[in-house]
Amino acid sequence: MFGRRKQPSSLTLWCTADPPTLRALAEVGWRSFPQAGAQDTALESFRLRDDAVHVARSDLVAAQGEGSVVVFDVAPDLPDWSGVVTDGDRLRIPKGRRLTKALVGEISEEAQYQRGVPHAEVDAVRDAFGWPVPSAWREMVTAAGWLRRGWMLSGAYVELHPPVDAIRVTREWTSEMIYHPGVLVIGSNGADRHLAVDLREDDPAVHLVEPSSVGWEDTVVQAPSVRVLAHRLETGDFGYLA
Repeated sequence: MFGRRKQPSSLTLWCTADPPTLRALAEVGWRSFPQAGAQDTALESFRLRDDAVHVARSDLVAAQGEGSVVVFDVAPDLPDWSGVVTDGDRLRIPKGRRLTKALVGEISEEAQYQRGVPHAEVDAVRDAFGWPVPSAWREMVTAAGWLRRGWMLSGAYVELHPPVDAIRVTREWTSEMIYHPGVLVIGSNGADRHLAVDLREDDPAVHLVEPSSVGWEDTVVQAPSVRVLAHRLETGDFGYLA
């Protein structure tokens, strides 16, 4: 599992969540799987993370524009309980108090994928800052089911910005600082450290920029190119370099 330690004496499962389901999980504090209505009686879950990722990226993103992979641990004998339907590595678990009591530890969102943005939105970055964007970044954010945020095997958390957010965050961040000419903020660690590229370069490296950074020389390169970063995010082996 990406970025999360398995609970002792438990079975790790994954499921998918559309935007309404994600909001419902947050409303109950990630402590149970609420029912959306009378017909919402079972939770479709997977033993294999890749199966949940496939459903989130293909079905949910296509239908609703985004889809999340949610991970949780349950009592190890849950697959043998009455009412649980097993089909290969897929489990259909009845929702309700029994499932809530079977949970071991927290439910959490592991990754979110989004529909690719239109090329016109990517072109808006050039219009905003006067420099063309790296082709690999364009390919990443326009791809169907691209990773918007998620946890890595290293335990690192990565949040990536679609173009409209990249423009906004870059403008906000540079409103009082001009230390990083050509900068485009393409993501963050989910807190106050930015992932940024220098648009003046054709194939820029990806830098980690601290809030106190006073220039490109005062940053740490995290990947030699956006393409390498995208590959490492896809495989889950990305980790921040100090």
